[in-house]
Amino acid sequence: MVVSPETGQVQEASIFVAVLGASNYTYAEATWKRDLAAWIGSHVRALEFFGRVFPTDPSPTLLLLPAPVIIDANTIARIRIASG
Repeated sequence: MVVSPETGQVQEASIFVAVLGASNYTYAEATWKRDLAAWIGSHVRALEFFGRVFPTDPSPTLLLLPAPVIIDANTIARIRIASG
């Protein structure tokens, strides 16, 4: 909850946190809503923040990062079956 020092009004906020695990760089912000626009906006601002951390020219190291992997419910079910 956030309390306005001027008015004393109390408003609930949600905290968005993004972390780069290997480096432990962290970005956090409070948002008033939990809708798609707020979620996307938080990601955009986090990526802009992290963009200031890394060089704008991709280095060979950054080019070796794997592509994102999307795992859906069917894949999870197959993994559970395969792992017994």
